[in-house]
Amino acid sequence: MRRIIHSSELMNDQGFFSVYPNPSDGKFTVSAVLEHNEDLMIIIMDGLGKEIKRDQIKGAGFTDIPVDLTDKDPGVYTISLITPEKVALRKVLVY
Repeated sequence: MRRIIHSSELMNDQGFFSVYPNPSDGKFTVSAVLEHNEDLMIIIMDGLGKEIKRDQIKGAGFTDIPVDLTDKDPGVYTISLITPEKVALRKVLVY
């Protein structure tokens, strides 16, 4: 069963998932700390909840995922990071 992590819990979850820089010009990095080699899905949604990007990767340890939204409108985007054990959300402001 996956555990859903609220953004307020992330600080207490050893920084499992972060986004930088935030705010961003559209190019940013999603950084995750994974306990072992596991599948990782990243889903990015716009301010209306429309899915605009979905990628699945395999990662272990410190995993950095570069994201480019420079072709999208400025706004607040929600990033969901899903592993077999966790689901976490973060927001990023694109200007």
